[in-house]
Amino acid sequence: MKFQKSFILIFFAVSILFALGLYTVYTVVKEKIIQDMNFSQTVLARQAATGIKDYVSNVTGTLNYLSLFPEIIESNSFGKKIMSNYQMINSDEIKSVTRMNAKGKIIFTFPYIESIGTDISYQDHVRLSMKTHKIVVSDVFNTVQGFRTVAVHAPVFKNGHYDGTLAFLLSFDKIAQKYIENIRVKESGYGWVVSENGIEISSPFLGHIGKNVYETYKDFPEIISLINETHKGEEGVTAYHYHSGRDTSGENVIMHAVYKRVSFNNTFWSIVIATPEDEITATLSGFRTNLLFVIIALLLLFMIFMYLIVRFQVIVEEQRKRESVLTDLRESESRYRYLFEQNPVPMLIYELDGLSILAVNDAFVAHYGYSNEEALTMLLTDLYPKHEREKISDFTKTLKGHAYAGEWHHLKKDGTQIIIEAHSHRFSYECRASRVAVINDLTERKRIEESLKENFLKFKTLFEINPDAIFITDANTLEIYDCNQVACVMNGYSHEELIGRSINILHLEQTTKIVDDAEGRHQFIEYLQHHNSVTQESIHRRKDGTLFPIETSMCLLTLDGRQFVMGIDRDITERKRAEDELKKYHEHLEEMVYDRTAELKIAKERAESADRLKSAFLATMSHELRTPLNSIIGFTGILMKGIAGPLNDEQQKQLGMAKGSAHHLLDLINDVLDISKIEAGQLVVSFNTFDYGKTLKNIVVTVQPLAEKKEIKIQLGISNDVIEINSDERRIGQVLLNLINNAIKFTDHGTVKIDCQVIDGNVITKVIDTGIGIKNEDMSKLFKPFSQIDTGLTRNHDGTGLGLSISQKLIEKLNGTITVESEAGIGSIFTVTVPL
Repeated sequence: MKFQKSFILIFFAVSILFALGLYTVYTVVKEKIIQDMNFSQTVLARQAATGIKDYVSNVTGTLNYLSLFPEIIESNSFGKKIMSNYQMINSDEIKSVTRMNAKGKIIFTFPYIESIGTDISYQDHVRLSMKTHKIVVSDVFNTVQGFRTVAVHAPVFKNGHYDGTLAFLLSFDKIAQKYIENIRVKESGYGWVVSENGIEISSPFLGHIGKNVYETYKDFPEIISLINETHKGEEGVTAYHYHSGRDTSGENVIMHAVYKRVSFNNTFWSIVIATPEDEITATLSGFRTNLLFVIIALLLLFMIFMYLIVRFQVIVEEQRKRESVLTDLRESESRYRYLFEQNPVPMLIYELDGLSILAVNDAFVAHYGYSNEEALTMLLTDLYPKHEREKISDFTKTLKGHAYAGEWHHLKKDGTQIIIEAHSHRFSYECRASRVAVINDLTERKRIEESLKENFLKFKTLFEINPDAIFITDANTLEIYDCNQVACVMNGYSHEELIGRSINILHLEQTTKIVDDAEGRHQFIEYLQHHNSVTQESIHRRKDGTLFPIETSMCLLTLDGRQFVMGIDRDITERKRAEDELKKYHEHLEEMVYDRTAELKIAKERAESADRLKSAFLATMSHELRTPLNSIIGFTGILMKGIAGPLNDEQQKQLGMAKGSAHHLLDLINDVLDISKIEAGQLVVSFNTFDYGKTLKNIVVTVQPLAEKKEIKIQLGISNDVIEINSDERRIGQVLLNLINNAIKFTDHGTVKIDCQVIDGNVITKVIDTGIGIKNEDMSKLFKPFSQIDTGLTRNHDGTGLGLSISQKLIEKLNGTITVESEAGIGSIFTVTVPL
């Protein structure tokens, strides 16, 4: 009896422990599945946000371009024809093109021409456009033509004054269909878009589109809280309760959602992707049943074990060992099945002999459109287009068990061809020789890469084939960043002679003085920002010294955070000659030149019309430059973070090289900007008291890894541990870092010694190296900008040739000096002297 009671107590205790274990394992697995699902939803939300933002950006760029056409500004018959043709070409996405005057009245619209003359100044977005004179994106609203839409208004300026807007009424349902409607991680998951004011731009419930979420979901405070959270942050994850809509029981289900903000000129939209929890955890039901079955089986075995241990201790011990091994095998199989089924990336297992597909995961079913049963009746070659089937069949025979990664084409069930990257390795499945493959869909990434290439070629083509001279000049330094071939021919220089030179080489002395005035340049840039573009006449000087009149149209560009001025020059020598001739005849032969005057007037009007088109081209080029560059920066960041999918070693290497090149270019630009600011007298130094010795020690710590890499020893000697001086700490540090870096760079072996002393009220710092040294005939080139010493340096060491020139000018700004002593093959001593 005592044994029976002990046996029952032990059985119940073990049962409770197993139940707790089951609950703990289930909870951990459930949280992991939800976390993986939220990650997948976040990636989809980011992709949708990027797509919508690029779409709206292209729309606003097109509006800006069209709004500069003089025919559209005047709304003459040709301008109306341009607007009508554009709407008909893009009717799938643009429901209407509307030209509104400065008072908010429609002066032209297509195709709803019956709305012409209607006053729409009462609409919120119209009032905002009339107030700010900037690009405005509206909420969903009912138009005077009688349909719901989203409007984008671009300001129109006539003679520098606001003259209303040019607007596209967009088919926002197309935006939703393209970027939102197809987003569905599970069967009942959905995506929706909400504007800044709470209006639903896109919704899986068609009756909700255009309505305010604060009214639609007023009985769901958790959804209202979700919307409020999207207004506070850029991106986040949350959960809320909502009526499932799948039955009549009134059940409230838990929805797991992610949200992402899409910002525009005057507003922002929020993308929300949500999936019911019961669908996310649906795959756990089988896992839970299997786990429960295993635990029950273990309990039964435990009872048998407890009973037999009294009578057959040795036999039971052997049985326990066998059961332990069996348990490990089952747990291992369970873990594999979980990782295979729950992986968010499509996976499949195929048999090497015959290429039959043996297993696919849920992600494969969702991505390719085949059911699990259909997939198991297929061969691996059925996924490939006909021209690749024989090739993949032969290729699989060459795989010898090693891992493989490569790009191929696949066909979905609906016939859609996609570009994929497959990673596979040898695998034993149900005692059959097989391979398991992980598939990444590269179709969208390839499309984006092709789009970037196309935009760049488009810009380059427009830049080079323009019949007028085009200069892109740094707004702060006046250096020529780029120019087309027409500009070179017109001014008599080669492309290499112009790039990096000041635009002043083309100007007369009096013009140069005006351009060199920092305050005048600042006011001119502010004027350009306010008026978009400016046209003026001036005199240019060719390389051979001849002068000729030009007319220049200018606008501002922002590239990678830097401001540039793009100018389009036209040689107006003939026009000036015609104007002089007209004046001469007007003074002496007025009665004979009446007809000639009319002809010249027509020619002048044509020239002015061409100038207006040139200004429109300038504004368009600003957009065309910025859009591809921003896309390159954004998508390179996404690729390096691995958001679009894991990268192989070669891809990581190539992106790392691109990143290194970008940093190298940034260093070059910073050096050029520094020397330009110094030469233009714009560099400002700030005098403050700081610990010179501490600054020098920090710099030595910074360069120590570079020295160790070259096995060079650095020796630092400071006469006083604390040297307080009154100077510009940042600029002093910049000079010292440059000198010590140069010493390490040009020293292949030996030491670099830094010696610091205070003598006669000055801090004297010497940087002594045992490097290649400098010849006497090369000393004169040392502190010249863009100048490098030929003997071995330009062949073996990179650099801009600006570092020493910048350092000398900075020290002079700080009332100090830099001197150098050097002997070729022995080493160099650079001495920096600054006052206390």
